[in-house]
Amino acid sequence: MFQKTYHTVSDVAELLSLHPKTVLKKIQSGELEASKVGRQYRITEAQLQAFSGETKPEHNTQRSLLVSTVVDIDAISTDEGNRITNTLLAAVSQAGGGIRIDAVDYPELGKLKLIINTRDTQDTEHLLAMLGQLLEPLR
Repeated sequence: MFQKTYHTVSDVAELLSLHPKTVLKKIQSGELEASKVGRQYRITEAQLQAFSGETKPEHNTQRSLLVSTVVDIDAISTDEGNRITNTLLAAVSQAGGGIRIDAVDYPELGKLKLIINTRDTQDTEHLLAMLGQLLEPLR
């Protein structure tokens, strides 16, 4: 079971080097958030950190995924590279957010580098399959 840490007014006064009456005034003015339990106030660790400006970064409990794929294509002209890049970008714009494609053309080397970032492995699969189809006539 999750257990919160609570501080009394005296605890907070000692931790912040303040007089207990000063802590009470901060609570009553709304500067320091606290909960009243019976006739006494209790301050959580999070409330104390927020007041003192020493907030700890919260642990992100929501899992996220970022798939980055780098594709290097050799022996490709700038025109073909532009055609492929524009086709992929058009498909991405219709699919919605969460997908980013960056393209770097190296015309002097006849190379194209695509950097694909997605939030879903299936999106990556679909884009790579589409890329394979676009490259088929060039093989």
